Amino acid sequence: MALHAHGTPRERLTLAAAKIRCGEAAGIVAAGAHQIHGAIGFTMEYDLQLFTRRAKAYELTGGGVAGHLEQVARCLGLEP
Repeated sequence: MALHAHGTPRERLTLAAAKIRCGEAAGIVAAGAHQIHGAIGFTMEYDLQLFTRRAKAYELTGGGVAGHLEQVARCLGLEP
């Protein structure tokens, strides 16, 4: 969560919302790609697994979706 250490509350809110949306989209796209390719992308012989692993790693960079949801709640004053 080091990405949230600096900036205005509005900037932190914008960053957290973008990370949430991109993280969700990466999961949806990866799942769809594996369905289209008949889940062969999980095998080492097929390059799709390289892209989905990288997308998952990027999704977790700077904190996962849950951490960013907490940041949004803090920025909006919804956290108890």
